[in-house]
Amino acid sequence: MLTAGDIQFQPSSSKIWVITRSIVMMAAGDVGLQSEIYTEVSKVVAAHVAATPTDWLRVEAVAELYRRSYFEIQKRRAEKEILLPLGLTSETFLTMQKAMDPGLVSDLAKELIGYRMPPVAAVIAGNNPYIENPESVSAHIFTVENGSLVCADKVGFACVGAGAWHANSTLMLAGHTPATPPAKALLSMYSAKKRAEVAPGVGGETDNFIVTPRLGGYDTIRNEIAAAVVRAYERLTTQVTKLQAKTEDSLQGYINEILAPKAAEPQTADGAKSGAPPDPPA
Repeated sequence: MLTAGDIQFQPSSSKIWVITRSIVMMAAGDVGLQSEIYTEVSKVVAAHVAATPTDWLRVEAVAELYRRSYFEIQKRRAEKEILLPLGLTSETFLTMQKAMDPGLVSDLAKELIGYRMPPVAAVIAGNNPYIENPESVSAHIFTVENGSLVCADKVGFACVGAGAWHANSTLMLAGHTPATPPAKALLSMYSAKKRAEVAPGVGGETDNFIVTPRLGGYDTIRNEIAAAVVRAYERLTTQVTKLQAKTEDSLQGYINEILAPKAAEPQTADGAKSGAPPDPPA
């Protein structure tokens, strides 16, 4: 779903934001702020590509650009809301501090430093060319959450947004790593998304894409493959539900047998009861 202030809705548009043909951003949080950040990032990326079209941007550079854009926008918004009503700008506030009341300066500084924007987060993923061999590539995953930048390369996955906890736990239980084969990775990814839908604000639609092992390799997942993943997930969940019900019934029968009233049992010569509790169900 998209979030705009206190409104959440699920439009037909994708939440995948293509930055270059090798780097993609997935956005969560306030769509207005995300659009502003994306516009800033896109301007710098477009200028870089126009100036040096053969110099592929690196994933970490784009993630850092997103982070810097976040703080630049935060600075501009704070200036408009806190300083502008007083007839000040960031520059005049710095130059006029000595002539201002120290208490006012301190209060304004605290407001500027503590200025909070709507929560936003992004996963930025894609391919880098190897410096030694530009024909080869390496895949990378970064997250930027409210200005905090984290590399998720070693973990092999990253989740942000309302359903992040549910998705993260699913991928951890699946044992996902950067070396996970494609079929298992696709099923784990889709399972994580579907289980995240229990969280408020997570929509029922799912957008998929892949960054192939070559520069400029961003592409959508073929419809027949995406449909096969959905069918595999539905079969798996059906089988798990049946197995769980069967296991619960078996366990309940064992519990009932243990707790059922017993008839008096004969004793052996030494006085011990000859009966023994049944073994638990397999």
